[in-house]
Amino acid sequence: MHVSVKEIKETYKYCEESFESCWHTLEALKRAGEGSKELASELIMFQEKLALALYKLQKLRNRIAERMRYLVGRKDNYKKEWFSRRMKNLSAYSAGMSQTINIGKAIGDAFVFFFYRNNLDVLESQYLHERIEGFVAGTGGDGEMSFLQTHKHLEGKFTIYHGITNILRYGDFSFYDLRTHEITEIAEMKTKKLKGNELELLLTLVGTKTLKKPKDQTTSMVKPHPGMDQKTADKLKRQVEAILKIVKRKKESDFSATLEGSFYFRDIAELFDKTGMAKPHFVQAGEGLLFAGVRFPKASLYTRMFNRKFTRLLENLPDNIIEPAKKLIKKDSPNNSLIMGQLLYNPDFGDKNTSGTIPLFWYPLNPSLLKDLYFTQFYVLSLFNPAHLIDEFHTNGYHVDSKYLSPAARNNQGGFKKGVQQFDLFISYIVNFLQSEKSVLSSVLESERILLAKGSAKMSYIKPQILFDNLFQFSPINYENTSHHSSTTS
Repeated sequence: MHVSVKEIKETYKYCEESFESCWHTLEALKRAGEGSKELASELIMFQEKLALALYKLQKLRNRIAERMRYLVGRKDNYKKEWFSRRMKNLSAYSAGMSQTINIGKAIGDAFVFFFYRNNLDVLESQYLHERIEGFVAGTGGDGEMSFLQTHKHLEGKFTIYHGITNILRYGDFSFYDLRTHEITEIAEMKTKKLKGNELELLLTLVGTKTLKKPKDQTTSMVKPHPGMDQKTADKLKRQVEAILKIVKRKKESDFSATLEGSFYFRDIAELFDKTGMAKPHFVQAGEGLLFAGVRFPKASLYTRMFNRKFTRLLENLPDNIIEPAKKLIKKDSPNNSLIMGQLLYNPDFGDKNTSGTIPLFWYPLNPSLLKDLYFTQFYVLSLFNPAHLIDEFHTNGYHVDSKYLSPAARNNQGGFKKGVQQFDLFISYIVNFLQSEKSVLSSVLESERILLAKGSAKMSYIKPQILFDNLFQFSPINYENTSHHSSTTS
């Protein structure tokens, strides 16, 4: 039950080597695409390599949790100082391992997005499920790992393992048709432990094409294994029904439009190029948006997670950020606020994936920048004042629903004939996915134009999907600030 520092360091060394190897494969995929013969073997092994690293981390984290429970149960047998110090250390290791799993899953997100690129409707439906924390490491995890290791393909279709991702939340596996470049099935797996090291695996597949059979007929097709207990059978039925719901959720939009948008690619590139080790560097990207870059010296994954505290990153900011932050304030506006965030990760390294967006890995940014960002060698913090965008909406005749409005402005809707509900969702597109404030405004104005053209409708639902020119066409990196943003109304 005891977990030594030496064992933790050895596990981290293994994970770092796996992460590095997976990143190398991702970069090759971004350059050449799946058609590269040299890349084929790396693609086949990518998921197993990443999954084994996450599996080892979760197993070790589970043992630490077990050790903590053991110590708590015998708390009175230990000196108070020793017990407190030991629990603090174990808690730090446990938290660090969760954060490292999140980094690995961010790499997994970039990988699986490539294979879901022609099934964005199914991918969007995956976001309906709450985010799945950690990695499966019990009997179910053993079964999933066993299947992944022995079934890289199933009937000629490439196996995609959901456990290495944040964005695939329904089902355990997907299957990608290498000929049509589409996801054809989503599968749920049940594992039963037999004698010795034997496992019994039951895989239930659901096709992604809309089924014409009534729901009751479809779900009745799920036949539990004769040896499956009723509780597991009921759970499987619920899970299959949930998968059926998301693959059948394909309501066509009434109207769609493709807008030429702008993104802060050049600003992030400049930030990366000019940020040194000594102090943060600042770039004001938009009227209300400031990016701060902080760079760390190269260090091992273990050192980055346990000997470098994120709070230290913020220590040099207060004295340096005051003057740049002042430039974000909109004079004479009652709606000034400052929202601080971090690009790519939350402070606990949890992901910021949002429906309609693309993982940052696929952005047209320098490969070194992206690697340092994903591997926490380079941090990008943001400071955003929504007042400029809010007042721009007001100028265009919109009242906006935002928690960042002043109390007086929030209650005063007089003079406005139109409004934007849940405005704060747009902020994520700006601070987390680098879309400009101008593009956000344009998408709403275009939706209004479509709504007026429709005639009778009084309300529209905007479903954005960020698209980039030449995405997955494997052209050289370019830093043009313009890209496509598709806005759909229904």
